[in-house]
Amino acid sequence: MTVLKEVSKNPGGRVSAWRMVRQHWPQISHLFGHGSFTIGAIIKAVTSPFTSAFDLGEVESFFAGVDIGPGERALAQALETIRLHIQWHQHNLDDVTNWLDKQLSEYFRKTQNF
Repeated sequence: MTVLKEVSKNPGGRVSAWRMVRQHWPQISHLFGHGSFTIGAIIKAVTSPFTSAFDLGEVESFFAGVDIGPGERALAQALETIRLHIQWHQHNLDDVTNWLDKQLSEYFRKTQNF
């Protein structure tokens, strides 16, 4: 589980971890399901970095047809986290991008004067 969480933190690894969980869900569910909090931890670990409507749709679609038993609450929290990430991006991404552009422009302007 810790490996999945760490792999999910990397932008390239996030896709691989999510793909692996989907492909091997029956085995994961059999191994950790039915009364285990590990299912919820796995769901949170692989979905916590998601930030787009596409990601949200994939998670909703995949888990719509899957019995996750004790992971239901974790799934609801994961979906809410993704929605909050989407909202943050919609409200803040332009401001952050503009600030970074300004900082980089000032940095390069200063370094060219040397």
